[in-house]
Amino acid sequence: MFFARLNLLFVLFIAPIFLVNLCAQSESKLIVFAYGDSIHLWGDHENKAMAHFFADCINGLNNGSIRAHAQYLKSDSDFAALKSADAVIVFAEGEKFHPFFKRENLIRELSDNGVSFGFFHYALQPEDKSGYEALDYAIGGHYEPFYSVNPSFEAKFANFAPHPIANGVNPFSIYDEWYFNIKFESSKKIEAIARVTPPDNVRKGRDGPHSGNKIVRSNMGASETILWVCENPNKTRGFGFTGGHCIFNLLNDDYRKLLLNACLWLAAVEVPDTGVESPRPKYSELERKIEKPIRRDIESYKKRVKGQIEAWSIKD
Repeated sequence: MFFARLNLLFVLFIAPIFLVNLCAQSESKLIVFAYGDSIHLWGDHENKAMAHFFADCINGLNNGSIRAHAQYLKSDSDFAALKSADAVIVFAEGEKFHPFFKRENLIRELSDNGVSFGFFHYALQPEDKSGYEALDYAIGGHYEPFYSVNPSFEAKFANFAPHPIANGVNPFSIYDEWYFNIKFESSKKIEAIARVTPPDNVRKGRDGPHSGNKIVRSNMGASETILWVCENPNKTRGFGFTGGHCIFNLLNDDYRKLLLNACLWLAAVEVPDTGVESPRPKYSELERKIEKPIRRDIESYKKRVKGQIEAWSIKD
């Protein structure tokens, strides 16, 4: 009799709660932070560490409507795992080192199956036309050699477009390698969320795939798109962010909030009015995540990075 009553109690009270939680979990959005190998020096293009950091931040929100994991892209099975995602955000090298090199068709296929894409930094530069077209299809633009450039400078973000991605983000300045003069797909409705005005001196480089061109040199004083979004006819979303060279920029609260807001928006999850709040990592915490050999210029590199951190009034 006791066990019969216990079973009845389970059916009436406990089972419904369990089923509600199970349904909520099954309906939650999944963001996959996909990463490839890095060919850059210690501290730069830390694709693996960036992917795991963002996944941890999203999972740390304890938000039942969203979950995340980091996925290394190397084998066919790794790419197959992207099919279950609502949004895929890519941290990777570009050109022939791009994880989607000779797999560009997967971007279009995944997009047509409802996967929204975001690409960071060098991952915005595929190797050739097929890659350009794939990124244009998913996110509305790409970095193109001899048209776009990638100088390093202190970008001053004075204001942002009225968009959920900008919720709670204050103006900030940050030094990084910034791609600009991005080649946008003319048929797409592109919305620039964050723009900056590069200093004139970074526009004066000689002609080259990354150094300069006549279009860039003719636009002295013009503002440039650093973070953009698009909404596609197939109901997916896309974004491109041209920064992300240096992992230690994640210590800047507004920079981090802007990008976490973008992650939620990409997965069609409501962005809080005050933006996504996340614990500020310590410099030492990020340093421990780096798996590469120490660079030869480590002292001068750390001096520059820590000088910027001090300018943000952040104490480790």
